[in-house]
Amino acid sequence: PRRKALASPFTGGVRDACRQEDALTVRHADECSATGCRTIRPLAIVRTGQRLVALVRCCLRNEFRKFRLDRLQAVEKAVQWFRPCSGFFVADLS
Repeated sequence: PRRKALASPFTGGVRDACRQEDALTVRHADECSATGCRTIRPLAIVRTGQRLVALVRCCLRNEFRKFRLDRLQAVEKAVQWFRPCSGFFVADLS
């Protein structure tokens, strides 16, 4: 039987931001439990094994990044919004 992905209280908010093209400000923990804050532009949520991962454009690094939803500590809608442009689609990740 297929196991359920780890739940996150922020999954719905990130999914809505993908659909509505909203930027988000997130507080997250990395693999060493260090916390950080970023503004991201979420493009999709994918499942990798038992984890849900947001594929995003990170505004700080201006690069595509992955954020595990189970490591998010806070999510709020950023003041800005975005429209995807060239080099800004999930297909551009490869």
